[in-house]
Amino acid sequence: MLSLAMHNGKVNHQSIMSNKFQLEFLHNLRQRKSQPTGFTLIELMIVVAILGILAALAIPRYLNARDAAEAGAKIGDAVAQAKECSTYLASGGLGAPPSICTVGSTTSYIATWSKGVANLKCLAETSASDSIKATVKVEITGDMSCSFAPS
Repeated sequence: MLSLAMHNGKVNHQSIMSNKFQLEFLHNLRQRKSQPTGFTLIELMIVVAILGILAALAIPRYLNARDAAEAGAKIGDAVAQAKECSTYLASGGLGAPPSICTVGSTTSYIATWSKGVANLKCLAETSASDSIKATVKVEITGDMSCSFAPS
């Protein structure tokens, strides 16, 4: 297996060292291939713990953002209907009145949503606390105002 390199009757030590190194290298490679590879249990437990912490932080924020988006969409719909009525009233009643606009009295557009949300904006108003209802009023003159009802 291991042949000694001889030159002029002398043993070549560099060649012997090179052959030993190659044999050890090949032996190490064979051992690595035979050993199973993968993650240890502790590594997997750490990953699961980190994912659990991230989920605990992210899920409530996601739910709050979803609730705020629902409330904002409903307020936006109410404001759009109120603007349509306000434009009709401010123009002196030109054209056909919008279907939800009451001519000659104050018209209210109510937006409700399922969960209380704070810091919502409606026209120039901002809700100070958790609200589940916004009322957009259109006066006879076409002026609009918004108010929030706490949950």
